[in-house]
Amino acid sequence: MNTQIYEMEIDMMGMALKVVVLCFYGVATVGLLLYGLNCYVMLMLFRRRRREVQAHHDDRITADDVLAMGDSLPVVTTQIAIYNELNVSERVMRAACNMRYPKGRHEIQVLDDSTDETQQLVERVAAELLAEGHDIKVLHRTDRTGFKAGALQKGLEACRGDVIAVFDADFVPQENYLLDTAH
Repeated sequence: MNTQIYEMEIDMMGMALKVVVLCFYGVATVGLLLYGLNCYVMLMLFRRRRREVQAHHDDRITADDVLAMGDSLPVVTTQIAIYNELNVSERVMRAACNMRYPKGRHEIQVLDDSTDETQQLVERVAAELLAEGHDIKVLHRTDRTGFKAGALQKGLEACRGDVIAVFDADFVPQENYLLDTAH
C-alpha cells in the first residue's frame, strides 16, 4: 500500500510539473505574440509617418525657390566664435562661405579671441575669402570679458543681419543650412 501511495505521489508531482511547464510555455507564447503584434503596429506607424513626411517634403520650398526670393530674404549674419582653435578655424570659415545664400544678404563675422598663431591664420583666410567676394569680417578682442558670450555680444553690436546664425569653430554647417532655415 505504501508503494501505491508513493507511486501516486510521484504521478501527481509529475502532473504538477507538467502543468507548471505548460503554464510557462503558455505565458511565453502569449508574451511573444504580444511582442510580435507590437512590432507589427510600430512598423505600420513608421510607414504611415514616413509617407506623411514624404508628402510634406514634396510640398516644401526648394533651395532654388528660396534663392529666387532674392531681396525679400532677410539679411543673415553668421557668427563664428574662435579661441585658439588653429586646426579647425579655416575649415569652419570656408564652410560658412560655401553656404548658399544670395550675395549681399549674408555677412560672416569671425569672432576671434585667440592668443596664439590662430590669429594670423584667421586673418590670412579671411583676406582670401574677402578677395573672392565674400562679406567676411574678423573681430579681435584683447579683453576676453564674458568669454564666448562676450565675443558674441560684441559681434551683435557690429552686425547688420536680421537673423543671426551662431556656429562654434568645430562645427561645419551644411551648404543649404541658411536656405533651409532663414526664410
